[in-house]
Amino acid sequence: MNRAELTETLLRRMGERGIAYCVLRNYDHLPDPVGHDLDIAVRKEDLPAVESLICETGRRDGIVAVRHLGRRYFHQWTLCNTKHDAESLVQIDLVAEPCGWGGFTYLPTGTVLKESIARGGYPTPRPAHEACISILWALMNHGKVLRKYVVRAAQLAEEDHPTFRKVLENAFGYELADRFVGHVLSKQPDDIDAMRKPLMRAMVRRALARDGVTPLRRFAVRAIQKAGVLYPYSRLSLAFIGPDGVGKSTTITALAKAFEYEYNGGIAYCHWRPGLLKPMKGHVPRIPGVHKHHHPVPGLLGRAISLARLPANVLLCHLGYLARVVPAQIKRKLVCLDRYCYAYVLFPESVRYFGPTVLADWAVRMMPRPDLTLALSAPPAAIHERKPELTTNEISEQLQRIERLTDSHKRIVSIDASGTAEQTIERSIRATTRHLAKRTARRLAARHGYRVLRTGGVERLALAADNRRVWSAALELTSPTRWSARAALRATQCAPRIAVRLTTRSNLEPGNRLGQWDWRGWLADVRDRLGDEQLSVAFSFPRDPDQHKTAVLLARPDGSVAGFGKVALDELYRPELHREAEAMRSINQLDLQTINAPSVLAEGQFDGCDYVVCSAVPASAHAAPRRWSSVYENAWRELRDKTTFRGPLDSAAWWSSVPRTQSVWSRIADRLESSQPREGYEFCTAHGDWAPWNARCDHDVLWLYDWELFSVHAPCCLDPLHFTVKVEGHVRSRPWAMVARSMMDFVHASGRSANPSRDCSLALVFMNYLKVSSGGRWFGATDLDTIAHHLPEA
Repeated sequence: MNRAELTETLLRRMGERGIAYCVLRNYDHLPDPVGHDLDIAVRKEDLPAVESLICETGRRDGIVAVRHLGRRYFHQWTLCNTKHDAESLVQIDLVAEPCGWGGFTYLPTGTVLKESIARGGYPTPRPAHEACISILWALMNHGKVLRKYVVRAAQLAEEDHPTFRKVLENAFGYELADRFVGHVLSKQPDDIDAMRKPLMRAMVRRALARDGVTPLRRFAVRAIQKAGVLYPYSRLSLAFIGPDGVGKSTTITALAKAFEYEYNGGIAYCHWRPGLLKPMKGHVPRIPGVHKHHHPVPGLLGRAISLARLPANVLLCHLGYLARVVPAQIKRKLVCLDRYCYAYVLFPESVRYFGPTVLADWAVRMMPRPDLTLALSAPPAAIHERKPELTTNEISEQLQRIERLTDSHKRIVSIDASGTAEQTIERSIRATTRHLAKRTARRLAARHGYRVLRTGGVERLALAADNRRVWSAALELTSPTRWSARAALRATQCAPRIAVRLTTRSNLEPGNRLGQWDWRGWLADVRDRLGDEQLSVAFSFPRDPDQHKTAVLLARPDGSVAGFGKVALDELYRPELHREAEAMRSINQLDLQTINAPSVLAEGQFDGCDYVVCSAVPASAHAAPRRWSSVYENAWRELRDKTTFRGPLDSAAWWSSVPRTQSVWSRIADRLESSQPREGYEFCTAHGDWAPWNARCDHDVLWLYDWELFSVHAPCCLDPLHFTVKVEGHVRSRPWAMVARSMMDFVHASGRSANPSRDCSLALVFMNYLKVSSGGRWFGATDLDTIAHHLPEA
């Protein structure tokens, strides 16, 4: 989907939903906008609906929001294709007060929309209004009007001269309006610029006389919002690590060119840490050859000095970041840090550090972290061909250090640089775009009144209900795993009712989130089916706006839970919904003693959405343990013993769909096929998403829900190994090599495996199949790949 298709779709849907809008400029060539931006005037009350449309438009075609700046009367969206080509990038400015400055209005939005005219099938301002907007907007906000705007405004003013003069007289008075009209018609930019201060004083004076102190309050609010919004969410700092010759300089230059529109301040580059007095460079310097850092191994005094320099550099890095990086981000520059503080771990000889690696890793964690770190790697032989100054052994050692750093640190994305420079650049751009899209989605969730709670590796959004007790019960759906999130949850549940209402907004309500879904009608239908007219509902959404589903909690006025369920609109989630309903029926028919599943109370379709409502977990049930314990062990063994069977890999329907695009998975799959036992592998019924936040304990009985990944032909050790990956890897942030060893230890301790490595590999292949077939929502991009690399050969 290119700019023209995106613009045409958005404007058409706005018209279909009856949203009044007006394209302020660049409408001559619509639907193909001139340049990259599109200015649209809408009413303030229509801003939420238009934002929902922007989130929906292009979702199926890979269009994502990489930046969003929102103030009370102005919202700026930057959308791009996942490929991030020049023809797909578009910036949409939603303006609820197009003719004003700082909260003071010289032309009401309602007047512009009411008197708009159609040009080329799209509503546009009448000539007099467009003349006022084009020249006064530049004059008030920038203090200077370019000649091209003056010429354009003069042409439009001559077409509709009486209305143009009337608008100016209402805003500034007769005398100033007469002088200003004369300067515009005579096309004198200098005379127009000189009238800025008199016009602003007259506009403020007339606004205060007409509306009292309301404009002053709006001016203060907009000033605070502008100061607090523009900097934190438009910044981007990138760090690049990798051996010399891997292509860091080429990638940095290409990224700066690809994001030159979003970050039009240019590039701010530095090697190592930002200096306190030395400014950052505006280009990537060309360094001929490779400078090898060979320092003799110091004695005891030299090592002591090296250790003393470590905390000093931590302090200098913080000061340099504040003095150089933060001002560059405020100026909308793309900050690129070559090696940065990671040199202490990757290349300690270059910074003359000869102390323990543990202290260096501690120092790196203490320094300010960039928004995203790209770790470029390639085979040692390929890097040696580009930079023969380095030996193959030196390159291999550097690559091993980079792999260990990637395993133990977050915000580091591995980039395969073994191909051509164009392929490396494309992968880097996609990784950066994904990071910007995730950050924008997280900010939109928080801004629209959702509570973001981290549950292991997943962030969920909880929307408050009207009833405080129901809202407190709804938050339990997220079941946070970290102590800080649990403390925040308890504080939120104990908050007064008025505080809950203040933190909840309806501009991204469930109906907008699910494509104008009639959730009130659905609630009435569910009440009739369950025979309870007092039920109220609270919602919990995934953080990613692209996931078109929601979890619902049905509760009574006293806060007691009557049931919970799920609603799916997208075709991707409907099979999962029905699979979960079938799974709960199947588990309840097994008559298990140590494991239970909710029963299905209602299932059907309403307003185009499929839904399933299940019974509530008993009130006596409490949170499940955060570690693998006897309650998990007994439930898993009973489920496995009652459903275990043996068979070849070909008997599993999912095996033919196993992705083999990467060499590690292709190698493991070939090994599993060639070394499978004569009687076949052990398979059984599995939950598929076994984790503490999907379970509750009622004495010795384990209640499990979220059965959408249910499978009757899964590897026998899938559930405990999935539990290990989620808890050890995502909750406790253990290195993936340690997670791989934990998986091997569990399979070995189970006593039913002759080859633990082979059984772990089969479970990992099934996890990777689930990740790919469901859009990669359960694991990170490289988590399972890294675990697979650390498993020993069978």
